[in-house]
Amino acid sequence: MTALPSPSRWQGLLDRHSTLFGELDDGCRIGIARRADVNRPGAAMVVWEAVGGRLVAGDRPFPGYRDAGVDVLLVGDDEAMTEISGELEGDALPVLKRLVRRGNLVCYVLKRQCELLDAGYEDVLQSMGVAFAGACR
Repeated sequence: MTALPSPSRWQGLLDRHSTLFGELDDGCRIGIARRADVNRPGAAMVVWEAVGGRLVAGDRPFPGYRDAGVDVLLVGDDEAMTEISGELEGDALPVLKRLVRRGNLVCYVLKRQCELLDAGYEDVLQSMGVAFAGACR
């Protein structure tokens, strides 16, 4: 069983790609959790939160999908966590995209598309392989 990488390991990725994440409105949140954990009490997740033009990674409990308090939730299986862990010091964004396409990393969009677009998510989600189709206005 591969552990969820710590916030400090994610922070390097977020800092290296700060221009991509810099368009997100303050308060935007992306959560990451292990598939094996999401149905058990006391599960953990890492949350990337937009603060002052950058994303900051931190630990949070995972209270369930409805109450996660994130806009987007990435849930990965053990294979995904192993691959991500091996790439976090390098360029893990292409790995995230590949894992989303393969289904090892499932992207749950927990806000309406219009809200996400207004909050600056379009490039972020496209970089992870999540495509939005059509206009929402």
